[in-house]
Amino acid sequence: MIVLDASAAIELIMQRPCGGLIARQLRETDAVWVPDLFFSEVANALWKLTAFAGLEEKTGSLLLRLTLALPDHVEDSSELVESAFQLAGQLRRPVYDFLYLRLAETKQATLVTMDHKLASTCRDLKVRAYLPST
Repeated sequence: MIVLDASAAIELIMQRPCGGLIARQLRETDAVWVPDLFFSEVANALWKLTAFAGLEEKTGSLLLRLTLALPDHVEDSSELVESAFQLAGQLRRPVYDFLYLRLAETKQATLVTMDHKLASTCRDLKVRAYLPST
């Protein structure tokens, strides 16, 4: 079981260098979980690519639809937000990062991310993380 964060989803759908490694993780797992904020994070990242990096809006819309189909299960963030907030306060990092971490911890899943700091924090807290590299 994996928890897929927005950074890894963007790496995958944009077919960036580590996208193939992430695709393999998705193929090899029995379930892909995301917190509900995943969708707005991915949509915002794709908007930035269309607004500032030359991605055509039509392509961005197609990539968004493809991304929406990646997860098998969506967790309501309200179930995770208090513990994510506490951890964010302790470690001085954004709450939304820790929603992914707490979901992985709760589901005893591996967090798939492109965020080096988040992967390191996962390891420090004994939460499994997969950080692909080329």
